[in-house]
Amino acid sequence: MERIRTARQIGQTIREKRLQQGLTQQELADASHVSRSLIVRLEKGTATALYPEKLIDVLSALGLHLVLVDAQDKNSAPPQFDCPAPDASDNAASEQRIQEALADLVLSTDLLKTRSRTIPHRN
Repeated sequence: MERIRTARQIGQTIREKRLQQGLTQQELADASHVSRSLIVRLEKGTATALYPEKLIDVLSALGLHLVLVDAQDKNSAPPQFDCPAPDASDNAASEQRIQEALADLVLSTDLLKTRSRTIPHRN
């Protein structure tokens, strides 16, 4: 299993897998319920403000899993997953599988940034 250390490496992996599956950027965007511009930015490694759920949706649409390991523990091995890609017709089951897969994971803040949304105050 290759270690990914940069946003550019994530993007290269997404692009390679998309092309292997014969998908266009728009088809991948549609399958993962994100915009084509996000796919473009992910593949270029320039998606600087990104909700983790969107990245997970894109990876899931490609049949990929996000696996994080403790970088401080040199003896830790990445967990092995043997589950099918989420079924788009069953959102509740898909979300449950994602929740289970992420239960023990911690996202690295240098790879993913979240942005808070400001909700306008109504008078």
